[in-house]
Amino acid sequence: MKRITPIFVFSVIAYFQVFSAVDFNREVRPLLASKCYACHGPDEEGRKAKLRLDVRKDALKNDVIVPGEVEDSEFHYRIHSDDPDEIMPPPESH
Repeated sequence: MKRITPIFVFSVIAYFQVFSAVDFNREVRPLLASKCYACHGPDEEGRKAKLRLDVRKDALKNDVIVPGEVEDSEFHYRIHSDDPDEIMPPPESH
């Protein structure tokens, strides 16, 4: 079973922790687009969990992504989870 690539995880965490001024559109959106938008992107019909990650203000709602405190975010929890029902992206999406 494939898991999310370590490079992807490292890239997202590094951008949120290292850089004080993260450009969401240039640095974060491409990572989310490649791994998350199929279920959490602009397609309202295909969106799952009413979660939209392609719009920054929506991605920051409900502590899904917590800038500067990535370990406190649901996003961090989900990409690091060992639970197949919790991990994102889900194993069957690979």
